[in-house]
Amino acid sequence: MWFILIFTSFYLHEESKDIRFNHLSVKNGLSQSTVNTIIQDKFGFIWIGTQDKLNRFDGYQFEKFSTNPFDSTTISSNVVTDLHEDRFGELWVGTDNGLNLYDRKNKQFIRIRLPDNSRQAITKVTSVEKRIFFSTQDSGTYEIDRETLNASRIKGMTEAKRSYLIFSDEETLWFNSRGGILIFNSKTSESHLTLENHYAFCMLKGDNNSIWIGGTKGRFYRYDKDLNVFQNYKIPQFTRDNVEILSIVDKGSELWLFTYRHSLFVFDKKTEKIVQKNILDAGDKINESFYTAFKDDTGVIWTGTHASGVLYYNPYNIVFEHIGTSKQVHTGSEQSIVWFITSYNPQHILFSTADRNYLYTKYKKSIQTIPHIPNYGRGTLGYYVLYRGSSGNIYSSIFGKGLAKYNIVENTFTPLSKEMDRVKYIRGLTEDDSGNLYAYSENSSTIYYFNFSENKTHSFKIKGIKFRTIYDLFYDTSDVQEPLLWISTGSKGAIRYSINDSSFVNYQHDSFNPRSLSSNFVSLIRRDSRGLYWVATSAGLNILNSKNEAIYHFSERNGLPNNTINGILEDNYSNMWLSTNMGIAKVNVLEHKKNVKLRFTGFTYKDGLKNIEYANPSFYKDDAGILYFGGANGIDVIDPSKVKTSPYNPKTLITGVLTDKKKYRLPDCTEAIQLNPSTEVIEFEYVSLNYTALKSPRYAYRLVGFDKDWVYAGKKRSVRYTNLSPGNYTFEVKSLNSNGIWNKSVAQITLQIIPPFWKTLPFFVLVSGLLFSAIVIAIRRQKANRKYLEYKIDERTHELKIKNKQLHVANEEIKRQSHRIQAINDYLENTLEKLNDTTKFKDSMVEMIAHDIKNPLNTILTLSEEPISKEATRTVYYSANQILNLVLNLLETHKYNNGQFSIERKVVSLRQIIDSSIKQVSLLVEQKCIRISCDVDEQLSTFCDSEIITRVIVNLLTNAIKYSEYGGEIDISCKIVREGYLEVSVKDYGLGIPEDKLKDIFSKYTQINKRSIGSIRSTGIGLTFCHIALEAHNHSIWVQSKENDGTCFTFGLDLSEEESSYKSPQKMDLSSKNPIHLLDNQEFESYLTTLKKLDVYDSSDIIHILTKLKELDDSGLDEWCKNIESAVYNSDQDTYKKLLNLISEMNV
Repeated sequence: MWFILIFTSFYLHEESKDIRFNHLSVKNGLSQSTVNTIIQDKFGFIWIGTQDKLNRFDGYQFEKFSTNPFDSTTISSNVVTDLHEDRFGELWVGTDNGLNLYDRKNKQFIRIRLPDNSRQAITKVTSVEKRIFFSTQDSGTYEIDRETLNASRIKGMTEAKRSYLIFSDEETLWFNSRGGILIFNSKTSESHLTLENHYAFCMLKGDNNSIWIGGTKGRFYRYDKDLNVFQNYKIPQFTRDNVEILSIVDKGSELWLFTYRHSLFVFDKKTEKIVQKNILDAGDKINESFYTAFKDDTGVIWTGTHASGVLYYNPYNIVFEHIGTSKQVHTGSEQSIVWFITSYNPQHILFSTADRNYLYTKYKKSIQTIPHIPNYGRGTLGYYVLYRGSSGNIYSSIFGKGLAKYNIVENTFTPLSKEMDRVKYIRGLTEDDSGNLYAYSENSSTIYYFNFSENKTHSFKIKGIKFRTIYDLFYDTSDVQEPLLWISTGSKGAIRYSINDSSFVNYQHDSFNPRSLSSNFVSLIRRDSRGLYWVATSAGLNILNSKNEAIYHFSERNGLPNNTINGILEDNYSNMWLSTNMGIAKVNVLEHKKNVKLRFTGFTYKDGLKNIEYANPSFYKDDAGILYFGGANGIDVIDPSKVKTSPYNPKTLITGVLTDKKKYRLPDCTEAIQLNPSTEVIEFEYVSLNYTALKSPRYAYRLVGFDKDWVYAGKKRSVRYTNLSPGNYTFEVKSLNSNGIWNKSVAQITLQIIPPFWKTLPFFVLVSGLLFSAIVIAIRRQKANRKYLEYKIDERTHELKIKNKQLHVANEEIKRQSHRIQAINDYLENTLEKLNDTTKFKDSMVEMIAHDIKNPLNTILTLSEEPISKEATRTVYYSANQILNLVLNLLETHKYNNGQFSIERKVVSLRQIIDSSIKQVSLLVEQKCIRISCDVDEQLSTFCDSEIITRVIVNLLTNAIKYSEYGGEIDISCKIVREGYLEVSVKDYGLGIPEDKLKDIFSKYTQINKRSIGSIRSTGIGLTFCHIALEAHNHSIWVQSKENDGTCFTFGLDLSEEESSYKSPQKMDLSSKNPIHLLDNQEFESYLTTLKKLDVYDSSDIIHILTKLKELDDSGLDEWCKNIESAVYNSDQDTYKKLLNLISEMNV
């Protein structure tokens, strides 16, 4: 096969930079410092072959494998020469004493023997598809049969013993031979020589179907498989020296060439420039002789060295720069602390310590000490404040010398004003949007304001709040309409001061408010691009959301390196950086709208920082976005643009299960683990294989079947359980990735704790059988005993039955007597209670009836002493009629209570009922000059008991007259509410009824009690009768009243659509004889004679005689008696006489 060799010339680029690697040595647990080979297996573990033992690294610790001459299952030698993992995940280990296959399941090694049973040093192990090949130091190259694990020489190699396998690509094997590089086809067994007289140490598959080859004398090649062309590169100044390129790593646009004794060269594929790099381990130079190197699946480059262990390069490492060395700045003392940092111009950084100022030149990386100003003198503390305004001017203050404009070129101070010059201990400055300065001084609450347009200094204090010390001022221009000044105090928290109206809001700590500041000591406040305010307190970081005034707390428990924060800066990528008393923290804001969630990444001197504790306010961000943090050891510089976040989601693996009796190594063993019941302690070990992580990841685990939810373990990489109950469990573990998100992939292992034999099924069956046999025997014995016992029981039972029967009879008799006694007691108690109630009722009733009868009787007695006149007779009649109405009410109420009350309904004229009622109370109306208006249609008729309803209206009118003032008014109205139903209302405008009395006014018992409104007293029996009468009509009555505003009683009646059949006695056809059936009874004649002797005003005698007549049981006579009663009630003497004459004529 022919090929083309193209020579390309290039030059060694002058640029030479340091590359920082992480270092793993014997101190970290590596078995030996000379590393021959490194690979990464399918699980993510790093396997390292050294001159003394094989190592497996999980990012935290090393597991070592060594040979045991008395155990053939161990590795054949401690000198590991090569490692290879094939496509099936099988790990092949080459040593100086043969080849080994690692049995992951049993944690053992299988030793591969050569045909002659010799032990040869293995130089290379590789695979082509399913086939495994390896070369030896002296016996050539072999292939292994996977099934038998027997080795045999490959056929077709003409110079097999003198060729060394270096690389495999698809079907092709590449060898070093004496004449050059030999290419062998593993399928056809054909071979040919290429790159004659050249020697290759390493080969790497590149992009675009190419292969990179590292050789001697600084030569390396690129082979284009498509064009069959080799392109030759070399390093000119190393041509004469034997520079051996032992390993190549492809980094995309760059090629990293690892050499023996000549460190690392980086080749730019595009420009073909090459740069030699100095490899540093945390700033210290190390041995630069490399044997091997490779890039893992996360982008980390691992390299094995001669006598320097393992170096690995993390592309996501943060490279910290530093300003100040022990020779340039006197570090380590109190006067060497960098207090203030600012920029003089884009190329120079100005910073100050307690005794001098310094100027740092970026491109030269040099520091110049600025001499003291003669006019100001050195003093004890020297320069203090440095501040660069928006105009570009530098302002500085020397303790005891006020504030001045600083000319760095001339090294002079120009005082701003006499007033400001008197302020001797200025601690800090800030400026407004016009460039005017705000300043604060040592141990003072006074704020100084220098206005450049006025060239004048003003001073003020916050009125309404007292505090002693200001620790920081921050001018907030987020709201153009209302500029704010944030004041950090040492005792009163944070103050938000309005420049426009001098109003302020004070944020302080409140132990009862979890959303208040965590401490009243506030040292610093800054606002980020999201509108969040970052408040540094003595108890950690507080985030204030100005939109909802919510405050969120973060401390060391949340990942903050230290609770004391000395500097706050936001980079150009919206990440926050905090300097603390324990390093620097990078803060990613994960959420800030509804809630605030932060992720902290801490850095210390172990990560390349020179300071541990930082000064406040020694922090600065220049125009290029570079961050500066000062402390006792100079300034640490961070370029956020070079800070990258790893996109890699790490694998989380369970590495071991430890019990008190055995250790199970994982993840090679993935089968369920069975444990005996005597196992008391189970410990799970796990790891996150994330070599790009800047800090140790956090874990969460759970034991399904025991833990209800995930347990967050922090950085802890193991968990122990004790005394688990027998059963099946699944242990699960997950970890956080570099973006602070929990990985979806979860590592798990199944665990089964076998129950003890006494809880197993066979034991249960055995015990059940024995128990069953014992039960059968016991039953048989029990049957024999039962027969005897039954006889004795029957005998005894018979005796007990006789005694129980006797006892039962006696008990029943006792119960009967007890029930009788109890019934008698209950009867006596109820009777006594009723007698007491009756007595009370009687006393109350007698008192009230006596009162109601007394007035009309007094009237009658008074008139009886005077000559009888017609008016006096009328008054006597009305008084007697009033007593009669009261008695009838009492009688009807009594009948209702005894269930004897009944009504006789008929169709009557409602207007006639009302007119009759008004006529009965006419005397009372005249006495009080009451005007009664009636708005009721004369044609309106109702279906009711007219006498009962007449008494209802009379009672309501009487009640209305009593409570009306002299000359008052009473309205009677009626309205048809719906078909077949109407409502009648009687309204007065008198004293009214108290609201608390309304609910009981119709009560059958409570209203019997006398009630008094002013001088008016009444039994209330009339209203009780009204309620009873309307209830008998299946209707109700209700009242509306308000004190001093009158009372309105309303009740319902049935409406009749027929013509009213009622005719007044005045219009009665007295010639008609149809209604009355005459009786041939001398008793009737006697009653009639008596009635003729009486006047209509002798109502009681007339009613008594009518009652006797009704007992004669004559329907026609009943109608005539009712007409007589109506005439008596209406005091109608003419009708009364006509009715008597009518019955006399009919009896002739």
